[in-house]
This record gives sequence, structure tokens and C-alpha cells, in this order.
Amino acid sequence: MSILPKSELIALILAEIRKREGCEGVDSIAIQETRHPRLAVNWEISIIAASSGDPAVVQRTAAAVQKYLQSRYRLSDRKAHQFQAGDRVRLSELGRSHVPGSRTAVGTVGIEKHRNAGDSVRVLFDGSRRSMRLHHTYIEPVGPE
Repeated sequence: MSILPKSELIALILAEIRKREGCEGVDSIAIQETRHPRLAVNWEISIIAASSGDPAVVQRTAAAVQKYLQSRYRLSDRKAHQFQAGDRVRLSELGRSHVPGSRTAVGTVGIEKHRNAGDSVRVLFDGSRRSMRLHHTYIEPVGPE
């Protein structure tokens, strides 16, 4: 069983729900951490917001996705990595699935020009001329080589 920070788990759940027919309009979800000593799972989907789609279909799909992913992922207690300019990063598994055609998956975090960058990070991938703004769940630190 893999352990993920909350932001990565939310991104993974959203991607899985949006793959399903009738759920393309799901805009966001919230997950609630559960702490019950007798339960093997430690999270559940608590809120779903959708701009389109049949609410009953979205709810059934979310329940199925929750059941499927709860058997594979646990919620970690740690905060998401805070990237700084100059950090070497690579695309995470989630990033590779959302950034197709990238010639290289390794790059350097750049300086953010806007003060309110939110959860995104600007990355200049090796061999690229322009940097790309990516959600922090799409990248992970590169270990020592």
C-alpha cells in the first residue's frame, strides 16, 4: 500500500473520477482523514463539486473510486514538499500521465514571477527553451545521483 500526501491523493482521485463516463464535469473533491483503530483505511471522500453531470452518477462513481483507491493508498501525515528555485525535479507518475510528449522528465525549478503562484511551480525541463507551470503534485524531487 502506497502512502500519499493529501494533495497528491486528491489529484489522483480527481483524475480517476474524471476518467469515468458522465463525470468529466467534476471540479473538485475534499477528503477527510479518518482515525479509527479498527479501520484499515484512513481517508474518505467528503465533498464533491461538479459543474455538470448527473449527481447520482457522480456519487456512485466517487464511491466506487474511493473503494478502489482506499485499498491501494493511505493518507500521509506529512505536508507536501515545498519546492524552491534551483531544486532539481522530475515528473511524478501523475505528472507523466498529464504531460504527454515531454522530451525529458527532469528539470529545474525556476523563480516564480507572480507572488500568488498557489500550488503551482515553474519548471524548466532539460533541453527545453521555455519553462512550464505545473501543479506541485506533477513533480517530485530528484534524489542524489
